[in-house]
This record gives sequence, C-alpha cells and structure tokens, in this order.
Amino acid sequence: DSEVTVPETIDGYTVGEIGTMAFAGGGDERYDSVILDSKQITSVVLPETVKKIGAFAFDWNTSLVSVDMPDAVKVISSNAFERCVSLQNIDWPASLEAIGPMAFYKCDALTSIQIPEGVTRIGSNAFGNCENLESVTFPESLTSIGYYAFISDKKLKSVSIPDSVTVIGVAAFQECTSLKNITIPGGVTNISAFTFLNC
Repeated sequence: DSEVTVPETIDGYTVGEIGTMAFAGGGDERYDSVILDSKQITSVVLPETVKKIGAFAFDWNTSLVSVDMPDAVKVISSNAFERCVSLQNIDWPASLEAIGPMAFYKCDALTSIQIPEGVTRIGSNAFGNCENLESVTFPESLTSIGYYAFISDKKLKSVSIPDSVTVIGVAAFQECTSLKNITIPGGVTNISAFTFLNC
C-alpha cells in the first residue's frame, strides 16, 4: 500500500497544479509515472495550494481508493482519474467549477456522488461506464451535462436535473438500464439525441 501526500512547496516553488500524467499508472508503459510506481498508490492528499488537477494526472491508478482535494481546486481536467477502478472516496473541493471530459470514466467502485455547488458543467463521458454508480446529486449551479456524461451507468436508478440546467448532451444517460425516475425542469432548452436511449 502507498499513501502519497503532496507538499505545498517543492524546492521553494509553490505547488499550484498537479501536472499532466504526474501520477499516471495503467497498463501501458507510456503512462508509467516518473515519480513512483503509481499503480500501487492507494490514497492521495493534495495541499491547499493546488488549484487544478491536470489531464491524465492519476489516470489508470487501479489501486487508488481515496483522494483528498483542497477547496482551492477549480478544475478537474480531462481523464484526470480515468480508470481508477478502486476509487471510492472523493473529497470534493468547495471551489470546483468544472469536471472535464472522461475525468472519472470507468471508476467502477464509485456508488454515489454529490457534485458540489459551484460546478457549472460536467464534461463529456465524465462519469461514463461507472458500473456501480447508483446515485448522483447535481448542484443548482449546473448549466450543462456533456454528451455521454453518464452513459452505461447501468445501476443508476434516478436522476433529478436542477432548474439551472439548459442543455443535456447527446446520449448523456444512454444505456442506464436501471433508471426509473427522471426529473427534467422546464428550463431545459435542448435534450439531445439518444439522451435516454435504452433506459
């Protein structure tokens, strides 16, 4: 097991971002971390100075169970936690504004997520193919749900879209075969093709 605590400063420089592929693991040697064997990381604690999680930062970390992100984080970039199949616990930042495409794609251990107030958009395929995801709580700040955002989340049971949302992307909830309850507010102006196909 390996726990990683990232310091606030390194060689006198403030750590403001977790860079692209910084702790990436995975089945492809191109993603092997230059820092350590990322495939063995079980938990990560980030300092209060971090404002952005870069693309593919923790991609393919198959042993990662929990992530403690500081409230300063505003953006979780594309593929940041893709295929972190053991990830169960996310300490969501209070300042979070955007969740990038495929940020939590194929995070099979997630069963429930509560997206914090302040998030305005959920990127394409952000939570796609999360096999055990059963419930999602959206914030009132949310304005758009990207295409394929929750595609093939086969255990997702209900969805309540907040009044702030105007756009639901293509196939956003396609193949959510357990979905039985859907609440869509009057402010939604665009429900795209295949949004609820095979639900």
